[in-house]
Amino acid sequence: MEDELRQIRQQMASDFDFNCLAFKDMGKQFRSGMDQAAAALQSLAREMEERFNQVEGRMRLQEHRLTRMFEVVEASVDGWKPEVKDIKARLARLEQQAS
Repeated sequence: MEDELRQIRQQMASDFDFNCLAFKDMGKQFRSGMDQAAAALQSLAREMEERFNQVEGRMRLQEHRLTRMFEVVEASVDGWKPEVKDIKARLARLEQQAS
């Protein structure tokens, strides 16, 4: 009976050691997996930030181009103002003569 108890005690100690090693290994694997996931998320976040910055830069360029286009159109319209004023004056004289 003593031999049986000693053998069971040894088996239990061996099982305990095995379980401890298994839990440690699972913890290491979990930590490694989490580290990999965190690194992947950080990489994805950097990539997304870079893309947002590219889109922002492109939108600012479009804004600049649109502003410049409006400036050109306004300058063009300003160039026609004397002619338009002259045409309106002629139309007003013609309307007065017709009445």
